[in-house]
Amino acid sequence: MWLRHHRCRSRQHSHRRRHRELEDRARPRSAVHGPQKERRADLLWTVDYGLWTPLGGAVAVSAVVVAAGRGQRLGVSEEKAFVQLWDRPMLAYTLQPFSSCAAVGEIVVVASASGAPKVTDLVRRWGIEKVVRIVEGGEHRCDSVLSGVEQSSPSSAYVVVHDAARPLLMVEELERLIAGAQEVPDGGAILAVPVKPTIKRVDASGRVESTMRRDVLWEAQTPQMFARSVLLEAYRSARARGDVPTDEAAAVEALGRPVRIVRGSYRNMKITTPEDLVMAEALLTGGVRTA
Repeated sequence: MWLRHHRCRSRQHSHRRRHRELEDRARPRSAVHGPQKERRADLLWTVDYGLWTPLGGAVAVSAVVVAAGRGQRLGVSEEKAFVQLWDRPMLAYTLQPFSSCAAVGEIVVVASASGAPKVTDLVRRWGIEKVVRIVEGGEHRCDSVLSGVEQSSPSSAYVVVHDAARPLLMVEELERLIAGAQEVPDGGAILAVPVKPTIKRVDASGRVESTMRRDVLWEAQTPQMFARSVLLEAYRSARARGDVPTDEAAAVEALGRPVRIVRGSYRNMKITTPEDLVMAEALLTGGVRTA
């Protein structure tokens, strides 16, 4: 079996060229894919691709991609990860930067029980490498993330967590995040962008109490990266307290650990509504430019 090394290449080419590059990678891999076998209830599938054996058994960074979210607001009954985005399921775009980045040694996908076979088919169809496990999601996003982190390689120094509903992440952004997070070993880093609109603080009756300063407000995105041990402690502590943090940073902040902002891009949008899907397709095809 082959040990493949990928360089995090510059993505200065157009969105159309990126599409063609991904299309070239979508080749049959039945000869190299091993069988799937059932494991514990919380680990739906172990996929032995025979492609990604970390050097010395060590993994520098594990990626956990959360793909168990439903698509009610998109007006679909299936998970958002499998909604068609231009020419392929959304998840195929989401996984690609992690597959292409040399610093990422493995990918753990968190999916529903019904979605796990779809992930396996998608990985094969689109030639996505480094996916080593498909883990069952939980009731809340934080439960799903914890399951994914627990099933990541214990040898991983860091875990980077990403939402499947953000399919437009660029490799350069991932690289900057990885570099930034390693400068905060007792905490971590997240991608974020400055808030554009004016934000009002209101009371329970809807009365405006104050206008927030935009220069101190940032919109959190994913991926978010932390030391594996810190992330495990943060989520396990949150569960013990009965808290339901909405992102990794919130869980880590509750421990009093530092979290650094790494500037992302507005292109790295989260797809929630049908309008978001239209915008994402326009960005993929080069119809819209963003900062």
